[in-house]
Amino acid sequence: MKKIFFPLLYAFLLPVFCNAQSWIPQGQGILPYSFGIVDLSAVDENIVWALASNIEEINADSALVIRSTNGGADWEVHTLKQLTNQTFVSLAAVNDSTAWLTAYSSQGISYFYQTTDGGANWSLKYTVPGNFTAQFAPVLKFSDEKTGHYVGIWPGKSGKTINGGTTWSAHSIPNFFNDEYWGVACPQNWLEVLGDTLWFGTSKRIFRSTNGGQSWQSVVPDFPGNNQITSVTFDHSGNGLAIADNDLDLPGIPFLDHTILWKSEDFGATWTLMPVVDMPLTSMRKVPELEKTFVAVSGLWGWHESAIQHSWASAYTTDGGITWHEIDRGIPYNGVDFVSSETGWAGTVGNYDYGPDKPALFKWNGQFTTSVSNLNQMPPVSISPNPASDFIAVQLPEPIFQPMDISIFDSQGKLINRAFLTGGQLVDVRDLTPGIYAVKVLAGERAYAGRFVKG
Repeated sequence: MKKIFFPLLYAFLLPVFCNAQSWIPQGQGILPYSFGIVDLSAVDENIVWALASNIEEINADSALVIRSTNGGADWEVHTLKQLTNQTFVSLAAVNDSTAWLTAYSSQGISYFYQTTDGGANWSLKYTVPGNFTAQFAPVLKFSDEKTGHYVGIWPGKSGKTINGGTTWSAHSIPNFFNDEYWGVACPQNWLEVLGDTLWFGTSKRIFRSTNGGQSWQSVVPDFPGNNQITSVTFDHSGNGLAIADNDLDLPGIPFLDHTILWKSEDFGATWTLMPVVDMPLTSMRKVPELEKTFVAVSGLWGWHESAIQHSWASAYTTDGGITWHEIDRGIPYNGVDFVSSETGWAGTVGNYDYGPDKPALFKWNGQFTTSVSNLNQMPPVSISPNPASDFIAVQLPEPIFQPMDISIFDSQGKLINRAFLTGGQLVDVRDLTPGIYAVKVLAGERAYAGRFVKG
């Protein structure tokens, strides 16, 4: 396989009039003009993978896998020509050397392929049960190196692995309405996974499974017009957003300039229709350390269609979708992924003129703030000693036998420190300047908060 190295009502809108947040071009010149990012999967601050292809088809002759293991300083590009007669749908990264592809054949059979050498070679690891007339492979996501979930609308299957893909379960998804369909702009943004809870959307409903895909419940929001859910995402406190754009085939709508938005505050058990956002947003992702903070971008299925006008945009919200802060306008993206509040990625689209040396991806450059007042609504934790000088102990109000994800914010809501602890460990606060700090603790699907004084 060829390998190439490259160096390197309407929602209230709050415009950003400075360059505090921006996207930095990455991987310039490694993709042809007609190629766009089909799927995007980041592992950490250094490791990011993406599946790219041209507008015609996503098969072995046209698809490329790109990867960086040093934060975008250098890139590798691999072809997929060895996987003949396959059409690719999604890419899920596991670490710097391991990733998975889903694909389907002309006979409607879906396959999972794995690489363990950075994308140079791929091996068939799983064939989804059944032979389906509708041709589209499942979307696959890995939560860690052992645990992965998949959902396939047209195969009508969902399943899970707990041993790194050695074996997979397979369960049936409920039947869909005759006029129900799905639209995946970026597969990793369409399917959301948090523990054993999964979500995805269609043109009619939002689906949720709380047992790893063994069974499903559907919620039927009041879908205005003819829209389809393109992205669902949740934070660890149960705050989630689902976005939908206009059906591209709607007569009389030659442009996309707004987004339909739903909000949940109970891990998707119930949903509320929010005011329309007056910018097009297609792919969305939570910012891991921050509550109610999400980033969304515009992208038309991976490629720029000149026949349809767009007011391209990227934006973020820190209050669960009530207000949106514009990052930029006029630049299309497809797919977005964040691994921390400081590191995120967005994909480019094909057939769009980004100028000389078209980038393959964009990397986030900026910071988010969080509303410290939101922490008042969370159950309190005990922090001692308080005031503190060197270390603090954090004790939850109830026994939770899971690791704690602890974030410390200053009085302006800026994330200062983050730690992952098990019971009995202490948080080092020696480097903090004197002042009052807020603490947010995530344990499983529960969130807690407290404050302490650094002396």
